[in-house]
Amino acid sequence: MEIVNLPGADSPNFDAEYQRLANSDSAYDARVARMMLDFLAALRREPIGPRLFASHILNELWLQYSAPGGASILVAVTVDSPDYGPLDDGLPQFHYRLSYKLRSSNDEEQLPVEERARSIESACEFVGVAIAVARDIP
Repeated sequence: MEIVNLPGADSPNFDAEYQRLANSDSAYDARVARMMLDFLAALRREPIGPRLFASHILNELWLQYSAPGGASILVAVTVDSPDYGPLDDGLPQFHYRLSYKLRSSNDEEQLPVEERARSIESACEFVGVAIAVARDIP
């Protein structure tokens, strides 16, 4: 799958931004950025769609997909941790927080769907399901 910067987006290149943060002196920021880079690399290996457009705003990555039938989907991805959860090497146990919002070809919006995923595989599966839903909506 190809993931490209959203045309005309004011946000910086998402790959470059995560790479910069992965080299941060902050262990927290570096771990979050590495998780996002790993997620993007895994998603690029998935055969779930031809192209996603991406933009990076603050801590959130937005992935947009337009289905051939005119429906579109916006997937938001952040790396999050539970409040007061257990620590690994002094850092929280992170997970992916994912949500998607679907808009049909006649501009009707459906309720957002949200999920937490501890593994990259589960996060990629969530994106794949979101794209499949968009393809099935007229």
